[in-house]
Amino acid sequence: PIDDAQIELHLQPIVGLPDRRVLHYEVLSRLRSHTGTLMMPAEFLPAARATGRAADIDTRQLSSIVGLCHRIGDRHMDTRLFCNLSGDSLQSDSFRAALTAFARAQKALSQRIVFEIDAATAVTLNTEVAADLRGIEAMGFAFSVDKVSLGDLPRLQGLFRRPGFLKLDAAMLETAEPSVLKTLVRGGTQVIATHVETEQQAASVRRAGVALGQGFLFGKPRPARMDDNAGRRAA
Repeated sequence: PIDDAQIELHLQPIVGLPDRRVLHYEVLSRLRSHTGTLMMPAEFLPAARATGRAADIDTRQLSSIVGLCHRIGDRHMDTRLFCNLSGDSLQSDSFRAALTAFARAQKALSQRIVFEIDAATAVTLNTEVAADLRGIEAMGFAFSVDKVSLGDLPRLQGLFRRPGFLKLDAAMLETAEPSVLKTLVRGGTQVIATHVETEQQAASVRRAGVALGQGFLFGKPRPARMDDNAGRRAA
């Protein structure tokens, strides 16, 4: 039962290349049932979407992330937490209103929280939703777009007014034209290579000029325990 489960945050490191120092974290939500069972997104998201509870899970996640930011405190001021928002949630007028109110109330955390949406959601945003997200962006929050394909790039141009983050699969970056990435970087966008699982992939994305990486090679998602390990070199 989703209503009785607790949100449990897990963090996967995003590292700088080539030194592999942990710079940021993606926040991944799990649900812990009242019996102690840990439920993965593949287990609870279909039910959440079917019953209209996706927005509720995203709202609960945001509240937990604020607590996590306060636990981090001033020790790691440059560490950002990437918070996933589902496309289902963004289609809800009430959720977007709550998200805007959240951003306004937590403006002091605008340099700590990055809102992340997937490319399939980003390229289909209607005018109203896009305007609401730009309003949140105007408060100082950055956005990240995940699961980006090279074909998505033209449609993503101009979606957000401020440079943010784009996540592209490491396997895709190995074959990407260097000029494409140079254009993104010149515009201020930070590219993150995802699903980096081998040393060969790490070397390849670095040769492509990508300065940030995420994947099992650098660290698997672990329960959130933010301490002075942040900023240390990833395994």
